[in-house]
Amino acid sequence: MFAGAAAQADLVRHGTVSAIELTEATLDRIAAINPTVNAYREVFAERALSDAADLDKANRADVARLPLGGVPVAVKDTIDVEGSVTTYGTAAVERPASGDAPIVAALRAAGAVIIGKTTCSELARLTRSAR
Repeated sequence: MFAGAAAQADLVRHGTVSAIELTEATLDRIAAINPTVNAYREVFAERALSDAADLDKANRADVARLPLGGVPVAVKDTIDVEGSVTTYGTAAVERPASGDAPIVAALRAAGAVIIGKTTCSELARLTRSAR
């Protein structure tokens, strides 16, 4: 869980853990902590598990070429993920994204498992002290 993205990819690449095991552990951690910290606005458990299973079924040599093969990654709620509403921290947006943002597509192409969207301040506005 705390190895970092490169080490997690190495663990999956070498078969020490499977992508599904890493995804399940991440989902378990989110379920345990998120009610207290409210870090995730949305968790894509079903799709993440399916994507991880697909990686585990893929040719090991193909997965070994993916720099983020099997690594669970969250994106901020300012980035479109197909089928998910990008709210920018507000209830004013209701329409789901029709496709993945280029960064999400690049993460998927690199083998990352998109685990969910993290919360942000309303309209993703930075406070003066955060600039």
